[in-house]
Amino acid sequence: MQNTEKKYLSKMMDFGEVLDRQHSVYGSEFVKKMIENGGRFVSDRTGITYRIPTHFGFCYGVEKSIDMAFETVKRFPDRRIFLTHDVIHNPKVNQDLKEKHVVVLNRSADNQLILDDLTKDDIVVIAAFGSKHRDVEQLKAKNVMVVDTTCGAIVLVWKRVEKYAQNQYTSIIHGIWDHEETQATASQATKFGWHFLIIRNHEEARDIERFVKKEISSEDFMKKYVKKASSGFNPELHLKRIGIASQTTMLKSETLEIQEFLKASYAAVFAGAKPDDHFMKYDTICSATQERQDALFQLLEEPLDLVLVIGGFNSSNTTHLSEIASLRFPTFHVRGPEDLTDSAMVQHLDPTSLQIRTSSDWLKRNIKTVGIGTGASTPDVLIEKVIARVEEYLTA
Repeated sequence: MQNTEKKYLSKMMDFGEVLDRQHSVYGSEFVKKMIENGGRFVSDRTGITYRIPTHFGFCYGVEKSIDMAFETVKRFPDRRIFLTHDVIHNPKVNQDLKEKHVVVLNRSADNQLILDDLTKDDIVVIAAFGSKHRDVEQLKAKNVMVVDTTCGAIVLVWKRVEKYAQNQYTSIIHGIWDHEETQATASQATKFGWHFLIIRNHEEARDIERFVKKEISSEDFMKKYVKKASSGFNPELHLKRIGIASQTTMLKSETLEIQEFLKASYAAVFAGAKPDDHFMKYDTICSATQERQDALFQLLEEPLDLVLVIGGFNSSNTTHLSEIASLRFPTFHVRGPEDLTDSAMVQHLDPTSLQIRTSSDWLKRNIKTVGIGTGASTPDVLIEKVIARVEEYLTA
């Protein structure tokens, strides 16, 4: 393969023949039996019922990313392999790649990849969230092999943002401004020489309304959003025509609320104009994200005493699952069994403040039903391990 080696691999089929399902090593026979039992496990030891939603764990995009990353390691044992970011937001998977000597590339103070030491024989794997357009172009210029594992759902959002930019609509991206996916999505607008603005919530959408209604000045607006807007962003020019997109793992209900709010705001400010003259929108929430959110909502209709949401603390979709569950029941977002310190203490991510906290008295002795949800990048085996840890504490 050396003489005619493909320099850009973006699909599993680019590797050639049928491949191993590398992600299957993170499965669990125990969880499979739970699924066969209607998503339920009743412990003979404690009498506790553990419940899982109808949709949970790895989505297709995560499976593809894991498969391609580990296949790269398998196919090229004598080559240096690098990542643009952690391949997915799960510490277990990322640690496994690290142990296989896969290294995450360093970045400069302005978040640009540092590629000085790369040679043409090196391989760089683009993470599941994608990477900024400039990153990809720089990698191609270095003539390294690029294995692009970007999730297809994210690529669809990019196409929407590209369309906005080509028609000079500023992309208003509902997302976390420093999240890898959001940064990559925003770069698709600047690729075509146009602009973006990243907003986190409905309150920040209201700032856009305040500006177009001339309730706040350009100077005041930019004081707040200078880090969240494209270089050269001028709200006087670049908020006249907007298109809505979102990070794929946001709460769909919140994204839709923001879309409808801004649509109504622009219709009022630009009354008499054609609907598409100043505002465009598409549904850009990943179907897998929505399925997991809907399934958790359904599970929360049952009487639960405790909910454990398992996933990386930097996983946006997991954090939103925790946020949903915490509105109904005592909920703890943990990375795995290691965060269940003992029967009295748990380390967890607070979904509101996004701060890591340690809480006491989390595991009540009289609990009867525990709900367990997992993010789209969480291995099924962690469900088994978390249940085992809870059982251990309650029978000690």
